[in-house]
Amino acid sequence: MAVEFLKGDGMVWQPVFTLPKNEKKLFASLNADGIEAYLPMRRYFNIHPVVSKGKSYCYKRELRVPMFPGYLFARICPEYRSELKRNRSVIRVLPVTEMEEETLLNELKMIRELEKISEKKEFDITNGLV
Repeated sequence: MAVEFLKGDGMVWQPVFTLPKNEKKLFASLNADGIEAYLPMRRYFNIHPVVSKGKSYCYKRELRVPMFPGYLFARICPEYRSELKRNRSVIRVLPVTEMEEETLLNELKMIRELEKISEKKEFDITNGLV
């Protein structure tokens, strides 16, 4: 399902800070409730070396992991915010003003482009200068 990053209707895109390893669970829960949500994912290759009977093997498994561990983005109305906080997977919902929402929408569109690139090539998100 392609997410449209639209503004208006009293709904605001907000980052949601989740418990570790609960992003996919919360994303599925929000979609089941009919709430528009976006969880950017990237490819990750888990390499597991094994030595058995004097021979070494390397098992490689492709995984889809959240691009930003501990975060997802949801389009919610201000009234639903307190209800969302009651979910056990949610640590907090980060507030976004109307002026900040425009910047957030532009950044989410760029993140979606990065997500498309990650389908073809593996990369890591790191802090600081490279």
